[in-house]
Amino acid sequence: MATAAGALLGLTVLPASAVAQSASTPAAPQGGNDTETVALDTVEVNARANEANTNLAPLGISRLPSTVQEMPQTVTVVPQELIQQQQITTLQQALQNVPGVTMSTGEGNGGANGDQFRIRGLPARGDIYSDGLRDFGVYTRDTFDTESVEVIMGPNGEAFGVGNAGGLINQTTKRAHLGSVTSIDQQIGSGMLYRTTIDSNFEIDKTTAIRLNGVYNKQDIADRDNIFSDRTGFAANLGFGIGTDTNWFVNYMYLHGNSMPDMGTPFLQGRDGIYRPITDFGLPQIDASTSYARNFNHDITDVNVVTSNFSKEVNSWFTFNNDTRLAIYDRDFNATNPAACTGTCAATILSGGNYRLSYGAGGGMAYQQTGWGFQNVASGRFEFEVAGFKNKAIVGLDTVYQEDQRHQLTAVNRVNNQMIVNPTFGYPQTYFYYNGYNARLANATDIGLFASDRFWFTDQVSLQAGLRWDYFNSEFNGVASSIQGSATARELSPSVSLIYEPTKDYTVYASFSRTYRPLGTDIGAAVGGVASEVPAGSDVNEPERSDLYELGIKANFLDGRLGATAAVFRVDKTNSYTVDPATGDYEPGFSDAGLGLRVSGVQLGLNGRITRQWTVNAGYSYLDGEVTYSQTFAQIGNTAPDVPPNNFSFWTSYDLESLVHQGTKLMVGGGARYASAYWSDAANLAEVPETFALDAMISLESLDKKWRLALNAYNLTDHLNYASSFNTVRVVPTSGRTFLVNLGTTF
Repeated sequence: MATAAGALLGLTVLPASAVAQSASTPAAPQGGNDTETVALDTVEVNARANEANTNLAPLGISRLPSTVQEMPQTVTVVPQELIQQQQITTLQQALQNVPGVTMSTGEGNGGANGDQFRIRGLPARGDIYSDGLRDFGVYTRDTFDTESVEVIMGPNGEAFGVGNAGGLINQTTKRAHLGSVTSIDQQIGSGMLYRTTIDSNFEIDKTTAIRLNGVYNKQDIADRDNIFSDRTGFAANLGFGIGTDTNWFVNYMYLHGNSMPDMGTPFLQGRDGIYRPITDFGLPQIDASTSYARNFNHDITDVNVVTSNFSKEVNSWFTFNNDTRLAIYDRDFNATNPAACTGTCAATILSGGNYRLSYGAGGGMAYQQTGWGFQNVASGRFEFEVAGFKNKAIVGLDTVYQEDQRHQLTAVNRVNNQMIVNPTFGYPQTYFYYNGYNARLANATDIGLFASDRFWFTDQVSLQAGLRWDYFNSEFNGVASSIQGSATARELSPSVSLIYEPTKDYTVYASFSRTYRPLGTDIGAAVGGVASEVPAGSDVNEPERSDLYELGIKANFLDGRLGATAAVFRVDKTNSYTVDPATGDYEPGFSDAGLGLRVSGVQLGLNGRITRQWTVNAGYSYLDGEVTYSQTFAQIGNTAPDVPPNNFSFWTSYDLESLVHQGTKLMVGGGARYASAYWSDAANLAEVPETFALDAMISLESLDKKWRLALNAYNLTDHLNYASSFNTVRVVPTSGRTFLVNLGTTF
């Protein structure tokens, strides 16, 4: 019985590929007991059938409830199976499966390129986590060490502290597990793309293992001239006490990125006064593949991350967790920022001519950035009864410290003379240097005490309440007096949820939560060197506040194989502001130009297996955004920027098993993504067209997992889509129809 229990617990930490391999490989007899082997196989099959239902997926974050279903808030999961079937290589690609998440493009001084997202139209610059800890720095995140991605929609201040106005994104990394297995995959795709990944797990003893992951990614971005994205990475996860009541996972990850920043193409103001992508007017002289990158542009990043996740089940009612991270990041960034085409420029281009390109940020920011961040979260989970009433409580201490240093670079011989049609790429005489003047050193400290308790009135009705107190301080020190100052905030972030569970397969909830975003929360992703982000010591700096109201249901069907979610919600974000000490006037703060926003909507999801062979992952969100405050009075009441009203994502796959050959498995799959057009600015003058893509895949795999071959096709209709936009200035086109072939082996 002890052996069987240990084996079953070990299965819960195996990734999908490892579980499938175990299921297809006969178990070795244990003491001649064939009955025990049959019992284990039966449990594996059941686990395999239910693992696609993301309602039952573990969140893997010690300060949150154990599973998605227990979380009284919308949580969308991109599981490992979906990552594998779609051959996802970056976090951005993974989030295309999450309706309501859009990309964000900033000025290019730390806030652009890399991973910059909006959740339900609200910025999530510093709200990217991995294993429940902050993922410091701005860089393109590769999925080579990613097990799954979870998006928690809406404020979560009671658990995560300052930030996460619209929600947060958490990546679960690949952990060591029992058993020894190695997978090697080689991909070749459009662009061209060459990518090799290696995933090896080695069992050291019955409770100890190490898992090694590596990636080499060399990629020219399809349909974008002179744009490339190269990455090299390595990760090692060492696990102790696997399958026991005391386990400790230590992870090291290194990722080097070398890419050409793509700041997109200009918005062009049409004759009706509306700004649209210059590539959306059907002009014969304009090509969607044209980029305005120049040979001296680059985005070179190095990230080193060490993470420790410790858990001790002290007894049946108390579990202690301690999670720690140290991250060191460097970035050397230089980009070309095209600006909008208006007036004479627009008239000339619309008439079939050519015109000199206008630039933003002086042609583009150039800087060198170094920084580091530390976080420790110590928490305890309690299960107990008070007067016969069941309770589950979590209490903890969260400590975060981050430093970030920027050196703005000065250009020499940079001539901003590109033309909109056939722009020049090579500028051999251009170089950059640091003149010792425009520098900034910023640091931020966040210390949070948090507690939550779920109290059951009956077996079906419970109340969950949480509260977090944060002390937050940010300091900015620069050579220029305009980038010097500090701000301190002390905030209480509450949450409360009423939960009704008529059966174990149904959860109905009504929730409220609040979070704050003080000035300087996202120093690693901030613009940097800009006075609007830096508090003056005499100013009163009120944090931005975001409130969530949500009513939802989560349900499981078909013996737990299929999960469904539905929620209606409203998020109110009040603007961040400062007070001028001389006049007493309010001035817009650092985030979204001081806008106040209200986003209401509906979120639907369906994930799991309809049959053992048929898997589905689908989601839809309807978003209704409104500007509730702006310094420009005429903008109040406008549609909120970066909020597509209708968002849809669908993917399905079918396992045809041994249709082709007795020793092989054939799988086919496909899906669609859609997002309606949306405004890119609060004045509702710049419109980003709708997004639409049809994707498909077909794969062959030997039943013993020793080889596999897959072909993926993306954007089959070759529809011109756009990844992100910036105000009325520019928009970034994506690739058209592309293909990817994967050849892999597991042994």
